[in-house]
Amino acid sequence: MAGSSRLKGPMPSSIRVHGALCICQILFGAGAVVGALGLPAFNPLVFALLREGLAGPLLVAAAYATTHCKLSDFAPYSKLFMECGALIFGNQVLFVVGLKLSNPVAGAIWQPSQPIFTAILASFIGTEQPSPLRFAGVVLAFLGCATMVSFRAHETHVEGGNLTRELCGHVCFFGNCLCTSGYVLRSKQLLRRFPALCVTAGSYVVAAFCMLITA
Repeated sequence: MAGSSRLKGPMPSSIRVHGALCICQILFGAGAVVGALGLPAFNPLVFALLREGLAGPLLVAAAYATTHCKLSDFAPYSKLFMECGALIFGNQVLFVVGLKLSNPVAGAIWQPSQPIFTAILASFIGTEQPSPLRFAGVVLAFLGCATMVSFRAHETHVEGGNLTRELCGHVCFFGNCLCTSGYVLRSKQLLRRFPALCVTAGSYVVAAFCMLITA
């Protein structure tokens, strides 16, 4: 416990938090476009494995360089890291399969639904208190995503595309975003003890191992 307290850094300002979240959503959209460009030449699972295989070591190196954390610090929390890694694995594999079945626009549209799922799950497990304002925000965000998704499905039908394939892609994106929300909630316990980069690095290593087995 002493080691974990040593690793935990100060809380950032709300401006930095919201700025990081905005950049995150932009990168989600950009990642969907880049991923769609690479997927036609790859099996989606192999593509996901290459992504995880590159991201994992880079995150571990960055975490060690900035925090000098040791593997022994994480051993007591290995189960939590396994759970977070499994959720990241689900997030990544469902995302790339969804891109293969659908398109990058649909993938980017689905990403803002993650706060919706997070708020619903957090209220369900009791970590957040529901309120009329939060409920209104969830409904508004859901209607926006649903409208754009329905328009895209209609365009696919009009253009003669495979509507079943498109809908399967949306199911994958749904699971992708749900896994992300699960990771956000599950990683909260680790973030009370370790810096964010260490939590992300440890989770990605587990996800990369799961992706290797699956691929």
